[in-house]
Amino acid sequence: MKNVNEFLEQKKDLGSILFYPGAGSDFETIKFFINRTTIDKIFYVDYNEKINITALIQELGDSWSLVNEEKISPQFFNQTEWSDYWHNLETAVQFGSPKSAYGIKLTIKNTQDKECDLYYLGTEAIKTYNILLINDYKPDVIVLQDHGFGGNWGNQIFGFSEGTTAKFYGISKVSASLPKYIFVGENTIPWPEYKQLTSFEGKYGSAGHKRALFVKEL
Repeated sequence: MKNVNEFLEQKKDLGSILFYPGAGSDFETIKFFINRTTIDKIFYVDYNEKINITALIQELGDSWSLVNEEKISPQFFNQTEWSDYWHNLETAVQFGSPKSAYGIKLTIKNTQDKECDLYYLGTEAIKTYNILLINDYKPDVIVLQDHGFGGNWGNQIFGFSEGTTAKFYGISKVSASLPKYIFVGENTIPWPEYKQLTSFEGKYGSAGHKRALFVKEL
């Protein structure tokens, strides 16, 4: 099986939009996709993290620079208030609160004039994903990385699990919005419609997880 770099040498076009729930400060993933693929719109969502813009730009390296920084409100995606970005469940506010929610849009550009928009939303990821779909932001790539310490939906929050607990997968399937590609952590169960394209490798995020690229089977 090819490693991901070998695969991308032959197949750079992965579409435009990447969605990463529970992203934290995993800026290595941004660097990887904007340098190696056609991805140019990235949505990072994590209610427990405040983005460090200086650290992000340092991670991207000298070839990338910050062009614009814009604070965004709930109305940016046609909602009324930040609480609209949370599911109406008691557990949904145990780990992160709408009171501390925020949104920011960064535009970055490299020395080859590739421009990318990075949205960082301090909101509940699964409801936010649903809002993005309603606003015609359908991801081409989704990063699936369960971090192992649980959250609103249990330990397997983003990966596949049987029954109603696979909320993120369920929203994607019911809305016919399964992405073409998923980038899956070694500790995360891939969604069932997908086959593995590359071997698990690399070190992503604070825990240094290996990941592999999967593609949706027709």
